[in-house]
Amino acid sequence: MNQFHFTQKEINNGAKGEVNIWIYIERDGTISQTRFEKNTNPDFGERVRNLLLHAPKYTPGTKDGKPARFKVKLVQKFESKRAN
Repeated sequence: MNQFHFTQKEINNGAKGEVNIWIYIERDGTISQTRFEKNTNPDFGERVRNLLLHAPKYTPGTKDGKPARFKVKLVQKFESKRAN
């Protein structure tokens, strides 16, 4: 999430929100699906989804020593600091 940046308008308004998103990591490390569980700011949610989908491949989980598809929940809270 270090690639997430607030817009100047969000900074000026002290925007905040929470995104809880389920991602499905396939055996090859790609994300095949995303699903929001909680998304209090739609702009933040779409930016988070976009960052996840365009990130380098993930390390897949393993089951019985073999790569396996896994479902992972990510929770991220955001709060911009107002400009002084």
